[in-house]
Amino acid sequence: MSQQEAIRTLTHVFRANGEARPVLLPGAGASFSSGVPAAAESVKRLAKRVYAEQVLGGHVPPEQVRLTEWQTWLHGQPWFLKGDDRLAENFPRVVQHLLKPAEYRKHVLLDLIQPTNGIGKGYQRLAELTVKGLVSTVLTTNFDTCLPTALGAVRHHIGHIAEVNRAPGDLNEFSLYAKAQVVWLHGRAEQYSDRNLIEEVQRLNPELVKKLVPLPADSPLVVIGYRGSEPSIMEHLLRDSARAADRLLPLVLCDTDGLEDERRGIISVFDGPSPEVKSHTTVAAEADTVRQAVETWLREDIAAHEIGVFVRTPQLVARAQAAINGLVGASEITTAPMSLAKGLEFRAVVVMACDEGILPLDGRVADAADEAELDDIYETETPTALCRLHPGARAPAAYRRNSDI
Repeated sequence: MSQQEAIRTLTHVFRANGEARPVLLPGAGASFSSGVPAAAESVKRLAKRVYAEQVLGGHVPPEQVRLTEWQTWLHGQPWFLKGDDRLAENFPRVVQHLLKPAEYRKHVLLDLIQPTNGIGKGYQRLAELTVKGLVSTVLTTNFDTCLPTALGAVRHHIGHIAEVNRAPGDLNEFSLYAKAQVVWLHGRAEQYSDRNLIEEVQRLNPELVKKLVPLPADSPLVVIGYRGSEPSIMEHLLRDSARAADRLLPLVLCDTDGLEDERRGIISVFDGPSPEVKSHTTVAAEADTVRQAVETWLREDIAAHEIGVFVRTPQLVARAQAAINGLVGASEITTAPMSLAKGLEFRAVVVMACDEGILPLDGRVADAADEAELDDIYETETPTALCRLHPGARAPAAYRRNSDI
């Protein structure tokens, strides 16, 4: 789509006599011009700061730490995904493993997301559209203050600005007919409600989803600087509305470096092919099946790094590694807990060690407070649910999934 075509489309979407007001979904890229770092840069800054403060004891300012020091330390972490092209995928891992306790996490994240360049023009224009009544609802996965600051500057024109999901259960202000409202899809750092950990971005609050579903189903969805990496958005919020989900995949994605990612011909898939399910009576029999499947994929020219073997808990990773030990390229095959699969793309995947009491995990079932939570556990921890294709995945459509129970 050319720039002129995009302008014509947006002009039509934002027309004053439109039947429905568009819903906006700004992602991290929308805040880049305001000085808020994107995911890859955030990983570097967070790692450097944690290394300076926790490893070096705070005796050296982060900006004086040598690249070779903190980078070697970061790459040596067992949970770190290596490769320059996968640096951004490490953001939730850095938050989960390095930003502890909660107070430290809040302090560091609030420093990270400060708009050092001031509020960008894009947010200022968004505020103007809100004043004119052309935009009323903004959904965002961001945690920075760019959006509320821009809207706050025109508050005298629009009156009350509703903020939804600032804290857990904070949904009372939501309205389909609000004049101006911001929905914090993953919460806010100030209230310790930010959802940055790997498992936290798998699902949204079910009650929030119920309120939001009518919006993308009935209104144009305008996406700004969001690449669709969180399952909580792409699957939980949008999977039941394929029409709305397809709007989340523009024809061409352009990142902050000017690189374009061609999306024409890509189909948004929210429920992948049915997995091949096999049952075994022994761990050894299961390992033989996994090994044979992986060997077959390798012979069919699926590269080792395009294969993932996942288990439910970190303690079971050794079982996955043992199943492929000795295979050519075994060191390049991803073996990890399921919680680390967020945002990753593979041509072939094995979900194994799904023993009784493991999938679903007994602890989650025991802690479920009501039927709704049990339903959520079923939705997220059945083998079929775990084998869903990641929406918008760029790997070939002919995925092969093998789930061993």
